[in-house]
This record gives sequence, C-alpha cells and structure tokens, in this order.
Amino acid sequence: MIANVIILLWLGFLITVIVLMIRYLHSKNSEQYLFQNFGYVDLPYITIDIQGHLLNMIVDSGAGASVISQGALDILTYEPCQRKINMGAMTDEYIPVDMVTIPLTINGKETKEDFILHPAQDFCSFKTHYGLVAHGLLGNDFLDKYNCVIDFKNHSVTFH
Repeated sequence: MIANVIILLWLGFLITVIVLMIRYLHSKNSEQYLFQNFGYVDLPYITIDIQGHLLNMIVDSGAGASVISQGALDILTYEPCQRKINMGAMTDEYIPVDMVTIPLTINGKETKEDFILHPAQDFCSFKTHYGLVAHGLLGNDFLDKYNCVIDFKNHSVTFH
C-alpha cells in the first residue's frame, strides 16, 4: 500500500516536471508585444520590427486578411504576389486588390507573409482621429497562423 502511494507521488512529480518543461520551452519560442489602445476604442495596435523598421500594426481579429499600406512598402523589401483577392466590407460590392509578399522574422524564424496592399501612404483616419500613423493591420490569417493570443487584461499579444 505504501509502495503504491510512493509510486503515485513519484508519477505526479514527473508529470509536473514535464508540464513545467513544456511551458518553459513554449515560452522561449514566443514573442510577446505590449499593445496600446486608441483611447476611445479597444482596438489594439503593436509596434513591430519588420526588416529593421518599426511599424505600427493594428491587431484586428475581425479582418480576414492582413493589410499593409503603400507608405510602409516604400521602405520595405517585398515581392508582388501572384495571388489577387476580391475585397468586400459591409456591402455586396467586391473590388479586386493587389497583394504583396513581405519577408519578415517571427519568433526568430525567417518567413514570408502575404499582405493586401492598401494604396494610401498610411491609414489616414487613424492618424486624423487618434494621432497614430498605422502602417497596416494584422488580420485573422496572420493571427491564426502564429497562434496569437490577444490578452486584453494584460494588454499583450503573444506570437507562439
């Protein structure tokens, strides 16, 4: 009977150690960014380094695809994307939009990501209303691919 209790305690200890090791290794492969809110709305944005340039990116889990402004492309290396998509909003109208592929680094790994090209230099309404130059937005495609966790309580976005 005592041997069974000792075995169960030992197994519990081993499981705890394994879980802690997995959490530690998982946290080492994650990037966490603190985000700001726009004052009037809880729409978070983060400032990230893309190719050595600090860009303000809106974190928008309601957007189906990620978007980059022409102004940001003026300072980045990118490739035209062969894929085009039709973009629509709250209307039944869809317009074809160009896409670009941008090399970037996520969690220390080099990758390439597709972004919808927004023809303006920046997202003008955000600059006008909130005083922030927004260079683009990270949509659900990006957030899902990198298993992003948006933590409103701690104002952080973590890429896993």
